[in-house]
Amino acid sequence: MRLEAGVFSRVHLHRNISGYGLLMRVAELAFHSLLPTEDGKRFKFHDVLRDERKMAAVFEAFIRNFYRREQSTFAVEPLLLNWNAEQLSDGGEGRLPAMRVDVFLRSHERRIIVDTKYYADALQTYRGAQTYHSGHLYQLFAYLRNA
Repeated sequence: MRLEAGVFSRVHLHRNISGYGLLMRVAELAFHSLLPTEDGKRFKFHDVLRDERKMAAVFEAFIRNFYRREQSTFAVEPLLLNWNAEQLSDGGEGRLPAMRVDVFLRSHERRIIVDTKYYADALQTYRGAQTYHSGHLYQLFAYLRNA
């Protein structure tokens, strides 16, 4: 079998072999991290730890799966929030970005939104002071106002 990117999405793990899911995801990450050399005859491994976009996706998946595995109080679900806004002019439909929550925990008593961030530097420097990234706080505020 020739290994291609689409192979990973076609693999279905039944309950008896579901423990291989993590290994399949690691194999897929390794596959996508292989870069051909200039001569096209060999491959070199791309340092995934330096790729903030990939590491952010890995971190988000880790947090989601951690909650699925380590607790039973909350259901771990995807959540897409709708904006609590009304259209003021024609032609504005669909212009607001979707609010896809990273991790949503739901029980009968509580709902919790977990927003994951992966950065080499968690803080930014603004006017000589270390502060949180303001965009992240605005994002959390938007979640809370529209949840």
